[in-house]
Amino acid sequence: MKFLTELSRALTTAGIAVMSIESILKKICQAYGFKAEEVISLPTFLIIKIANSDSKALEVTLQKPGVLPLDQVSRLYELINQAENADRSYAVGS
Repeated sequence: MKFLTELSRALTTAGIAVMSIESILKKICQAYGFKAEEVISLPTFLIIKIANSDSKALEVTLQKPGVLPLDQVSRLYELINQAENADRSYAVGS
């Protein structure tokens, strides 16, 4: 869960549209076998509710828009691509 919230913060800082952020987070959850029951990303806060067959987790966190240098945005999308394809090991539920 921490990975998802930090990723959302980075995407918000980069100025990515909230609908895109929600879609990215849902794809990552699906790649790791979790169901994103709720993903609400707004410029000032994020709500994520995920579940698998054993448990559910809910995270509500504040975030703030900002500016991210272009090279960091590029690296952020590389990370997203890896995560959407389950190419990295993350504890999504933690």
